[in-house]
Amino acid sequence: MMNDRVRKGTGWSDAAFERDRRNWMAYLRMERGLAENTSCAYANALDHWGQWLKKRNCHHLAIPDVLVVEFVRYHASRGHGVASRAQLISALRNFYNYLLADEAVPGNPFSGLPLPRRWKSLPQYLTVEQVTDLLERPDVSTPLGLRNKAILELMYGTGLRISEVCGLRREDVYLAEHFLRVTGKGGRERVVPCGDTAVSWITRYVENARPMLLKGRAAAEMFVNRSGRRLSRQGLWKIIKGYARELGISTELTPHTLRHSFATHLVEEGADLRSVQMMLGHASITTTEIYTHVSRGKIRSHYEKFHPRGGDAPPQEMDPEKDK
Repeated sequence: MMNDRVRKGTGWSDAAFERDRRNWMAYLRMERGLAENTSCAYANALDHWGQWLKKRNCHHLAIPDVLVVEFVRYHASRGHGVASRAQLISALRNFYNYLLADEAVPGNPFSGLPLPRRWKSLPQYLTVEQVTDLLERPDVSTPLGLRNKAILELMYGTGLRISEVCGLRREDVYLAEHFLRVTGKGGRERVVPCGDTAVSWITRYVENARPMLLKGRAAAEMFVNRSGRRLSRQGLWKIIKGYARELGISTELTPHTLRHSFATHLVEEGADLRSVQMMLGHASITTTEIYTHVSRGKIRSHYEKFHPRGGDAPPQEMDPEKDK
């Protein structure tokens, strides 16, 4: 099978590339269960690779090793950061592993290419006071404001990702029982507790605002836009960014800031790391452990502020006479 496909020529083939692309994407969705965002990112990486090979009239099943290195260098020269380059290599490595398992290629040209590494930065998070100010911004006298209030309380109260909030279905929200059933990365499902405050605002949204936004339509998703359709990730991020801009903290915000704030505040108050891992939906606890570094920084600042020997004491001058 492998020889037949490669023997068709080493020049570029639109049909062959599209066939393998289509089959690989189906494999990612149905067998690997990758999240939609990850699948889209992988598809974009493969498309960039395909366009690059096409310009050089090189078949994607017959690639000299030198072209792989040239492509990665080209990608880096275009200003892409370390994370982008790592994702590119991961995507193409996955693609050729799929072809290798299908016996379409003799080996994976990206297998020996190391992933670029970056320093693990501490997550940005808001103080409790900043979160409180942010949660007070929506005008709850309007349907959209009430929806936004419910979303912000939910995000800070549960640590959900923006994509998880937008994909949350009405049937997966158990208000009376105070928990949610959430489908996260890789299609992994988890149960997340939901506190009284978030439940109260979601209930008000469901009873008063959601029917007005739906205008008689049916929708599986919990949160809808002004047209009664699913609220998009971009739309929700725009809403949050707008409120942050009003408070003058927009530069400190990322789509994950409320999620980071949720986890950081839990750890600072002594929450068990395993419990935080389960609520966040991290596959590995090493991902969750980064919040302990943030907590240690808080402990250190408290020590320096309140302990009599915690701060930097000015050096005392020696008295020569006293030392005699």
